Amino acid sequence: YIICSSLLTILIWIKHKDNIKRLLKGEEKTWRKV
Repeated sequence: YIICSSLLTILIWIKHKDNIKRLLKGEEKTWRKV
């Protein structure tokens, strides 16, 4: 169970990492527009 939970947390963290990168890129675009 511990291994499965750790894998799930890692996968979720990776997904959040990608989302954060996209958000940062979007913020950069908005800042450039302003």
